[in-house]
Amino acid sequence: MGGCNLHLPATFSDGVEWIVRIPQQHVRLPPLALHRAIVTSEIATLKYLKAIDLPIPKVFDIQLSESNPAGVSFVVCEFVRGEPCMWKQPTAAQRTHFISQYARVLVRLSEHPFSSIGVLQSEGGEIGPVLDPEFVDCYDDTYTRIGPFPSSREYYHHLLRTILAEVRDGRRYISCPVDGYLVHLQLLEVIDLLYPTESQASDGQFFIKHPDDKGDNFLVDEDFNITALIDWERTKTCPPEEAFAGPTFTLDVGDFYDGVNTLSADETTLAKALQALERPDLATYVVNGKKYQRFQFCVGGRIENMEEFWPLFRSLMEAVGLREWVSWDAWKSHALQKSVYGSDLVIQELLKRTLM
Repeated sequence: MGGCNLHLPATFSDGVEWIVRIPQQHVRLPPLALHRAIVTSEIATLKYLKAIDLPIPKVFDIQLSESNPAGVSFVVCEFVRGEPCMWKQPTAAQRTHFISQYARVLVRLSEHPFSSIGVLQSEGGEIGPVLDPEFVDCYDDTYTRIGPFPSSREYYHHLLRTILAEVRDGRRYISCPVDGYLVHLQLLEVIDLLYPTESQASDGQFFIKHPDDKGDNFLVDEDFNITALIDWERTKTCPPEEAFAGPTFTLDVGDFYDGVNTLSADETTLAKALQALERPDLATYVVNGKKYQRFQFCVGGRIENMEEFWPLFRSLMEAVGLREWVSWDAWKSHALQKSVYGSDLVIQELLKRTLM
């Protein structure tokens, strides 16, 4: 059983095994139209990745409507044996072996670029709008379609301005609206440092990235060979700087949340594995990936928990070459005094709102 779905095994008389995935009823799902679009995109992604010879479970059937004999929506796919890699507490040698295989996965993904940021709509690779429920306005039977986006700058400008509007309207960071607004104004400036031109280094090429790469969605056998890559819900394409930065399972979590910007041991291992596969370009994305990792954690981040958020935000500013700050209060005071922020009418209104 996963966090959002119930997984039921189905074993046939000839020994063939399938898995039936059913959404858990207690989980708060997005509105029906958006949920169906997300599931449809995930199935398209699974079929696309299977076709390019990645270890993906085969999809046999999908029912988006509950109007069927089972009375529930479901997905039926191949059962693949294996355990989540990071649940097995691998030794150093086993981690290196696993990471070397993951490097081959990245190489394969790098061989299949897309021309925009969005989600797969068909197994043929057609890219459609972004489907993140946090940033899509939903209605009873429809939702706003956002994208696809031809550049990283355009995508992140839209995303950050959506967050700023939600803060302004009292729909996000309700307990700390001024902080939330100031942080995302700063992140708008960071975009110019991460992606200085519309045609930046990615040359308009974008790549599939696993949306939850902590390691528990990568199944391995007893020898730590990858048997399956699972749980691709809400996958979108992204620029290579993000797609090929070290995945979450390679991070030293303690150091990362403490604001340390040096590579972890596993990130170094991944970069070396990519070099050995004669892909120094991908290795470079790992080596230079810290600022892109931190940007992802800061956008829409948990600003309410400033003890956790401040080291992430501070180290992002350091990673992109902005001024180093000794404390959140010092940065916030400076941000409020900046002419571009200080004259912002929304900031003035939010300040009044917090004093009421």
